[in-house]
Amino acid sequence: MEAVLSFARHEFRLSAPRRQGGGTLREHLRAVQRQTGKAPAGLLGPPKPPGAALLWRAFLDLHGGRASDMGSPQPIAWRDIAAWQDATGERLRRAELDLIRALDHEFRAAHAAAGSGPAADADDDWSRD
Repeated sequence: MEAVLSFARHEFRLSAPRRQGGGTLREHLRAVQRQTGKAPAGLLGPPKPPGAALLWRAFLDLHGGRASDMGSPQPIAWRDIAAWQDATGERLRRAELDLIRALDHEFRAAHAAAGSGPAADADDDWSRD
């Protein structure tokens, strides 16, 4: 569980809207990489853990349908998780549900720390498998 959260924290931090300079930290660091030919340390993070693909895909699906209020991402609701399970036929165990909720918390925390811009959409780099 901690490995998935560590991966997610890094990805969410890179994709959160920046307060100053606009864009995201990922965009800024990639610009540095293009200019220097070297990947800045902040761009490199923990890999997605083996075996986390289903959970990550579930989170991305749920994240893509999340509501926002005045630009702030709202928590993923239990009813949304239940609807996702019904639509996909996937059944998550309690520990997996807890991890989805923890990922949701980490995402919202990253955006709050970054000044709470519009929620990143499912096309952000971190959302790709």
